[in-house]
Amino acid sequence: MEDNITMEMRKHLEHVIEEVAHVLPSQGPIDTFIHHNTLHGFEHFPFERAVVEAERIFGARGYLPIEDYLRFYATGRITRRDIERACRERGHDPFDEAELLRSAHPEMPDLLEGPELEALFEHMEDVAAWGGPAIPLDNHLVARVRAAVRNHVDQTPSTHSSGQAATTEVARLCLTVVHDLGPDSLRRRGFDALCALESAFSQPGTSESLIAELSARDPRHQMKEFCERQLEYHIGRLGSETCHRDLLLALTGEDIHEQIHPGMVRLSMAFLDEGLAAWHVAGRSLGFYDAFRKMAEHDLFFDLESLPGARAALKDLPPLAIDAIIQSLEKLGVHHDHWGPYLRRIAVALPGLSGMVSWRASHPDYAAQRAHPIDLIQFLAVRMFHEVLYVRQVSRHVFGHDGDIESFRHHFTHHLPELLVRHALYSGELPDFLAERARSQLAVSASDETPDDEMAILRLADMIFQHQQSTAHGKADPDSSRNGKASATLPIWQAAYEVHYRDAILEALTRNAKSPWKRRRKGRAKAQLVFCIDDREESVRRHTEELHADYETFGAAGFFGVAIDYVALGEKDPVPLCPLVVTPAHRMEETPRAESLEAWQQRSTRQRLLAALRDVVREVLRNPVSSYFLIDIVGLFAMLPVVGRLLAPRTYERASRQTKSSVLPHVETTIPIGDPRQPDTHRHPPRKSHFTDDEQAERVANLLRNIGLVRHFAPLVVLVGHGSESRNNPHLSAYDCGACGGKHGGPNARVFARMANRPEVREILRARNIDIPDDTWFLGAEHNTATDIFSYFDLLDMPERFQDAFETVRKEMHRASELSAHERCRKFESAPKNPTPARALAHVIGRSSDLSQARPELGHATNAMAIVGPRTISEGVFLDRRSFLISYDPSSDPDGTILEGILLAVGPVGAGISLEYYFSTVDNAKYGCGTKVPHNVAGLIGVMEGASGDLRTGLPRQMIEIHEPMRLLMIVAAKTEILASVYDRQPSIKQLVGNAWVQLVAMDPETSAFSLFVPDKGFFPWKPRGEDVPTVANSKQWYAGKMDFLDPALIRPEVARA
Repeated sequence: MEDNITMEMRKHLEHVIEEVAHVLPSQGPIDTFIHHNTLHGFEHFPFERAVVEAERIFGARGYLPIEDYLRFYATGRITRRDIERACRERGHDPFDEAELLRSAHPEMPDLLEGPELEALFEHMEDVAAWGGPAIPLDNHLVARVRAAVRNHVDQTPSTHSSGQAATTEVARLCLTVVHDLGPDSLRRRGFDALCALESAFSQPGTSESLIAELSARDPRHQMKEFCERQLEYHIGRLGSETCHRDLLLALTGEDIHEQIHPGMVRLSMAFLDEGLAAWHVAGRSLGFYDAFRKMAEHDLFFDLESLPGARAALKDLPPLAIDAIIQSLEKLGVHHDHWGPYLRRIAVALPGLSGMVSWRASHPDYAAQRAHPIDLIQFLAVRMFHEVLYVRQVSRHVFGHDGDIESFRHHFTHHLPELLVRHALYSGELPDFLAERARSQLAVSASDETPDDEMAILRLADMIFQHQQSTAHGKADPDSSRNGKASATLPIWQAAYEVHYRDAILEALTRNAKSPWKRRRKGRAKAQLVFCIDDREESVRRHTEELHADYETFGAAGFFGVAIDYVALGEKDPVPLCPLVVTPAHRMEETPRAESLEAWQQRSTRQRLLAALRDVVREVLRNPVSSYFLIDIVGLFAMLPVVGRLLAPRTYERASRQTKSSVLPHVETTIPIGDPRQPDTHRHPPRKSHFTDDEQAERVANLLRNIGLVRHFAPLVVLVGHGSESRNNPHLSAYDCGACGGKHGGPNARVFARMANRPEVREILRARNIDIPDDTWFLGAEHNTATDIFSYFDLLDMPERFQDAFETVRKEMHRASELSAHERCRKFESAPKNPTPARALAHVIGRSSDLSQARPELGHATNAMAIVGPRTISEGVFLDRRSFLISYDPSSDPDGTILEGILLAVGPVGAGISLEYYFSTVDNAKYGCGTKVPHNVAGLIGVMEGASGDLRTGLPRQMIEIHEPMRLLMIVAAKTEILASVYDRQPSIKQLVGNAWVQLVAMDPETSAFSLFVPDKGFFPWKPRGEDVPTVANSKQWYAGKMDFLDPALIRPEVARA
């Protein structure tokens, strides 16, 4: 068959598969979890249309259930004013509130039950006895039927000259019609007799109108017309909108995917595994398709014998994977115009696995991809091979053909009633007495169909059709128009939900601008701390500022503009510490300091021994023979860490670290940023092992200009990266720094600080109007967002004169950590109630080391907005850990150049986090990965439920259960003209903002007035509601004793003094 495959067909299929890949999840291996828009493949659509398209393809919700919005309305989270504003901003007339509420409650009439069902059953039995349903008549038609019979009786002697036999036949037919003619109906037998009279014994043209009118009223005629529409619905959509599995499931109740997917998952995971599996596919280096062909021919564990014709089909597979797909599509009869929709349907049936394969193919430098290549073409070639085999098996058994589309069309064109019976039975819409009859009759027909069986199916179809058309059955269906109307209002409810939060925030920022926090600092700040923009840092920054008026905080992307491939001490493989869209050009390696070389040699030797021991134990336990004999011995020792981490996690963690430090001596390290005179030794892939002085100065200058820190430097400037720490948490990377590729940001902070401390770099910066004084020192640090503990790096390099300032900063940041932990504890059900700050810190530290803790921290749950501008905009406002805070000084950026770079860098990052949390919340079963409880780590690349389920993408329920799903509210301190010019120049920004994936608000730097961006219309002034904003002395006063989300409040220390 491959001889008929042309290059044009191959190119067409390649293009089709590129489009399929575009809509698949783009989540990579779970150890580098990067937040992204779940519907990234639909971003070219406006948000509301994208939700509809994705629901059509994935069958997933794009909004919360209507019941949730009604609950928000009842509790005041959505108000009438929110609904009115949402409608006006969408360009609609204000929606009638009462109608909006009515549309959310479609009436559900009671189902038919008891005596009514029994009466329907008796009526259908009577109908079946008379050969089918009667034709309903009005008085006029009854008279016409009587007249037609009388006409035949009157004309019999003169017209019917064929003899006595004809006269007898006419008389019999006339008697039958008269007998079966009732006051308001004509039974099926009488109708058949009348048709025979009119066709055989009438003059042409004398009674066609009567028969036509009766046929139009004939329920059987209507049933057949309905079947023809069903035929077009099922077969006409096959290929373009549905696949063979959908058709077979609807008409046989057999789900071939339940048979295909377990084996496909096991096969694929054995190929994709990165170190967990004991068994791998042989010949992985050949690629997935060739490895499959080789293995399936020889591997006794690959059972193809149960599928008729499987071995022959395997031998018929062409050498090229792309040809195998074309061959399968042609066997199934899929038209080439429908290849894309059909393959997309197949791929999204296993979205996690298909998405992982697509991700691997799009990252050719990924180590596992280089060693074991796979792509969607190879994956779908194997997948479609199985599809053809199982479709043929079921189709031959049930219908007697191979299952191609034309065979289905031919079969049901000649068996229309069977189509109705099958669909009604397997859709589950029949009452028990009809369902049992349908199952029995289909079983008889499948074994050996006879004309009597065909008639039985026809009569059964009559009964089912009458049931479907009965008043009783109609009541059993929800009012579809009401349901449709309820669905149509979901975007309005969601918009009102977002408007409520937006207006509360803008009201608070407006009040804050009118009466800003009166800082007590005079002159130079004592310390400046540059945090990641992460929303989890908002509380630490706020508490730091409340504690110490002489501290300034800033926010920047957590890789601090230093994109590197980083090799930690003792590791072999580098990890990229930068945003996903950036490719590092430099490789940095952590090395031991000169004074720690001896300790490092001891540590590395012992680490190798421990690693070898772990490998031996793991292999022994994976081997079925050795594990049988050793499990009792090894299991006892393996149980000790589990018991310790469950019963006394903090105590066990301390003991574990003490034991580790006694076995592995501490090593002081550094990260050389390179000597330009040294040769580049990293060429595969090519990476520079150093930064030149100009490169260092450029990176330092870019960051300092972006955050607006170009003068008035404090004695100590701390760069604070962040990461997380927890146990038994496959999604750990999702809690780390997204700007660092799902890793910790400490190394980036260390490298930046070393650059900024170099005299050569500072000299270059002075020439660029950034004068860092000699009495300023940059220090790298890392904030653990799970434990709230700060770690500081390279303290041995710090001059003595900065030690006192650092010790003060260390103490103040510890106090800020305690207060941040105290604030976080209010949202943990298992946290102590009203703890002291010290006890709260101890609690969050314990959570991170607790093996049973499903919620070591809440990650980005609660994120809702981003503020791009000077800290003065939000300083002194309680934002409830819900905002990304990006520092930017519009006064030093008159043309918006700096702003453009910031928006390009942080816009997609913030939107990706926000949208992944949004979709994982509105439909956690489809867009998220469900609860963590049944998850198993699969192949070290993801999680699945059970042993042969799909890879689960998105976020687990424990990460989103308290989240409020809203599109990111992005507030930018800039003139609307500047934002409009950036919008026009940058397609990525235009797509996110113009298609309403994020909400953009401009804050005028001079007047503090806000303007809302409305897609396709531009900016419009925002009008305050004039509502009160609470004022408190400190954060604790506002959040103490409360667990739910809090409205913003103004923090004014003078309130306490008053």
